[in-house]
Amino acid sequence: MKKKELSLNEKFEQKKKEKERQRLEKEHRLKLETLKQRFQKKKAEDAKKEKIAESVVVEPKAVKKWLFGGFFNRFRRLDSRKSGLDVIKEKTADISVNAQKQKTTPKAAWDNNSGFSGNVVKRITKLFPLLPENLKKANLPYSPEVFVRRTMISAMYMSLGMLMILFFLTAKAGYFSYALLFFPVVYISMFLYFLHLPDVKISKINKEINKEIVFAGRFLVVEIESGVTLYDAMRNLSANYPYVGAYFREIVNKINIGTPIESAVTETLEVCPSESLMKILWQVSNSLKTGSNLTEPLKNVIETLIKEQQIMVNEYAKKLNPLAMFYMLIAIIIPSLGVTMITIVSIFAGLKLNLTVMLGLALMNAFMQFMFVAMINSIRPPVEL
Repeated sequence: MKKKELSLNEKFEQKKKEKERQRLEKEHRLKLETLKQRFQKKKAEDAKKEKIAESVVVEPKAVKKWLFGGFFNRFRRLDSRKSGLDVIKEKTADISVNAQKQKTTPKAAWDNNSGFSGNVVKRITKLFPLLPENLKKANLPYSPEVFVRRTMISAMYMSLGMLMILFFLTAKAGYFSYALLFFPVVYISMFLYFLHLPDVKISKINKEINKEIVFAGRFLVVEIESGVTLYDAMRNLSANYPYVGAYFREIVNKINIGTPIESAVTETLEVCPSESLMKILWQVSNSLKTGSNLTEPLKNVIETLIKEQQIMVNEYAKKLNPLAMFYMLIAIIIPSLGVTMITIVSIFAGLKLNLTVMLGLALMNAFMQFMFVAMINSIRPPVEL
């Protein structure tokens, strides 16, 4: 009897698994049919636009206004070969959108790598082999050559601005000619500063991701354990977490256009700036390739991330003790005692303390306090408690 009951239970489980498999296959077929219908609909719309575009004759005045006016939304109404076509709004909209894309694309505005300047830009770009990867991780829509060219121009503007300030400060004293000698140094410094802007943006994105990574990982585990498919779990995660969800949204969008889920995860891994998020994506990729359970590896990764954050918080607490002592010494004790000593010395020495000296001391004290606050914020661990 027990064997018969076991066999009945096994049959029941097999039927249950078979129904679940059929349901998943049905959902997959429905998604494929929906994507196919969207593709066919878009293809039909494109063919319709091409037919309408072929039947359009543009007036010379409209072409002249498009070339020299610059106002793409003010096209005149176009005559057509067919009497039934009065206004072709779709054609003018497509022309204006394409023109706006060409106008706003960095390559059209900046990427002119011909001539001597183009060769110089290419040579400088080769000196920074990690720049293409950093631009992708920072989500900057520029090629390395375009970014280097923009950086050179921005550094030139900043250097000229600082040179003008030095001119007004040193023109009367006659030291402006000496200030010109520092122009190359200032230009190179500004160029290197602007060139590291992708690293700064990557660091900011990494901090924001690390604040959300533990909660996002737990959310993903709960979704998968509750029976939600991995695709739906990633889509729900992308709607609830802005920074971590942006990378899962990218994966979902690639899957929607027909990219295999393994390839979509691998492509996102290449542009991910956070090591914590890469650990989770690696587990997702390995689980998809091997077909193993995803929840247990994710739980282990999350526990590891929590321990790392606890270590970072403990190290931050140890650093705060000497910083607090230096803050009390430099920003509070020295200014108060310094002003008292300066006042006593000025009385005995016959010096005059005017408003300018006192304002200078107050500004110096404010600057030192600002530097301390900035330093404390910079070393704060990216942990959301």
